Amino acid sequence: MRTRQAMGIILELRLIPVVQWSFTGVVLGSALAARDGSMNWAILAASAVVAMLIHGVIAHTANDIVDWESGTDTHPSPRVLSGGSKVIGLGLLTPAQLRVMGIVGATLATAIGIVLASQQGWWLLIPGLAGLVGAAVYSLPPLRGAYRPIAGEAIAVMCGWICLFGADAVQRGSASPLAALVALHWVLACMTMLMLHHIPDREADLAATPTKRTTVARFAVHPHWYAAAWAVAGAAVGAGIAATTLPELWPSVIGALLAALSALAARPDDLASVTRSEIASVLVVMIGGLVSAALMYPPVAWMAVVPALLLPLDATVGRLAAAPSGPTIIEPAADVTHRS
Repeated sequence: MRTRQAMGIILELRLIPVVQWSFTGVVLGSALAARDGSMNWAILAASAVVAMLIHGVIAHTANDIVDWESGTDTHPSPRVLSGGSKVIGLGLLTPAQLRVMGIVGATLATAIGIVLASQQGWWLLIPGLAGLVGAAVYSLPPLRGAYRPIAGEAIAVMCGWICLFGADAVQRGSASPLAALVALHWVLACMTMLMLHHIPDREADLAATPTKRTTVARFAVHPHWYAAAWAVAGAAVGAGIAATTLPELWPSVIGALLAALSALAARPDDLASVTRSEIASVLVVMIGGLVSAALMYPPVAWMAVVPALLLPLDATVGRLAAAPSGPTIIEPAADVTHRS
């Protein structure tokens, strides 16, 4: 039982997006501050933990519970990376356990955030609180941002922007206009992964109760073009920064452009094609961000070890959980606890 629960916790974190958005964003923001002479490794570690708790625990537990209750995650349409973490359906964790996990994650993130703010400036509680609230209202009622076109993107952009901007600000103890622009470049590039993520969910989302009207499901005639547009916008912002102020950002710009190309190569009605494009977009954006961070502050180069370890771990646990000899998938009709 404990092994199954441990597998569930790992899968619930959804390390692929967390490592791309949150971990790499914190490293990039911290390296930007270090480029100007501000680096504290303990603060970097604490910032990474807070970002990964907000994204991997708070946002994902809330999202899995709400999507399980609405029925979108129990829909029989084939999906690989999308469709939630699948921990409830696999019998690894219950909705009640996910609620506890989310509360514990929020408590830890808040406690660490207060300690950081007490040392670096109480104003940092403002972006920290915004990140916490954004992670919750992305899925939880009454807002359910993920269930509304554009609203989901707006919340995701805000949270992703805060991740990099906040990591820079907590190192400096002050706000940096340059970090604000770099954060915008970063989150726009990361959004390509999220939009590709929504493509295989279209049928399930529109069949959910309440209906999950993501922009991709509701409006996008060519959803892979829509996904690519985010990366193109991120590349444009980044290119302006790199050409005028921060040449070290060029690898991240190239990563964004490659993400756009990977999105355009996707065939929306081909699950394997979309999955390959999503993974490719994650890797090129993440690698571009880490290379840029290393150019800004070479000592952070070793932090590439973290995704090199966590991503294979996520894939391995996912395969074990889905193996025929592994946990049995709970049929939605047989689980009376998944409906509110």
